[in-house]
Amino acid sequence: MPTDTPLAQASGGNPELVLKMIAVTRLVTGNTNIPATTALATLNRHDGRELGLVRGANVVMPNLTPPQYRKLYEIYPDKACVAESGEVMVKSAGLLKEYYKNPAATAEVLDADGWYHTGDAGFLDAGGHLKIIDRAKDVGRIMGGANDGAMFAPKYVENKLKFFPFIKEAVAFGDKREKVCAFVNIDFEAVGNWAEKRNLPYAGYTDLAAKPEVLELVRECVEKVNADLSADTMLAGSQISRFLVLHKELDADDGELTRTRKVRRGYIGEKYQVLVDALYGGSKEQFIETAVKFEDGRSGSVSATVKIIDAKTYPAMKKAA
Repeated sequence: MPTDTPLAQASGGNPELVLKMIAVTRLVTGNTNIPATTALATLNRHDGRELGLVRGANVVMPNLTPPQYRKLYEIYPDKACVAESGEVMVKSAGLLKEYYKNPAATAEVLDADGWYHTGDAGFLDAGGHLKIIDRAKDVGRIMGGANDGAMFAPKYVENKLKFFPFIKEAVAFGDKREKVCAFVNIDFEAVGNWAEKRNLPYAGYTDLAAKPEVLELVRECVEKVNADLSADTMLAGSQISRFLVLHKELDADDGELTRTRKVRRGYIGEKYQVLVDALYGGSKEQFIETAVKFEDGRSGSVSATVKIIDAKTYPAMKKAA
């Protein structure tokens, strides 16, 4: 427990007195917003906030301070929510008591205080809405630079990119790195139609993916995602600084996707390590040759010099008071 906080030597508060004051305030001022605070959660770790809501509080105060700054605001010892992992946890009378005759499975999802660990990562936004962003095990942190300690949710970023009809797959990197970079697969049919309407000739996926006009099209998509992320305090640090369009489509037969078409991010990072290094090393282009398996069972290779594009990022927007 830290002893160097401003109120380290102060006597502890009385949670029952706090709850009585909430109840009295609710009776006296019926239309007032009364918060169930982090301080109340600290005084009563088990159900302090819940009791506050029962006694008359009507607002739960989410911890919106970016994790890297929370220690700076720890004005009293052992403050709740300083080291939150971002995992969504649920507690209610309607939850399961246990898994039938399976205490090990129960212990994995229910903690000693009765909280159910969903395995999903999320946060309460400024409007008090719960936003699910990824699986908790996949969420990382930016390390170093201006966004040091910021939350990085790769699947959230990838899904935002895939909302664009021109982008079929995306793979985002950034955990324990100073910035976020990404691989992009264009949607061959959608981008092909787009190119044909502009009389832009191409000879297959690799050729189309390397066209300057296509790279500019993808850059516009990436920067729109960055602008959207900048408006989100918790995820502004996940903006994509650099990207490349892969020279081949990611394929389950090549081990890059699961059979349900989920990207195998770790495997892809290892297989295309030379491209990852080029993204983070400041290179403008990188030659790569990749072994592929064709549908008829034959093996071959695809090679290309892949261009690496810098994307515009935006300062995090501050919400109006």
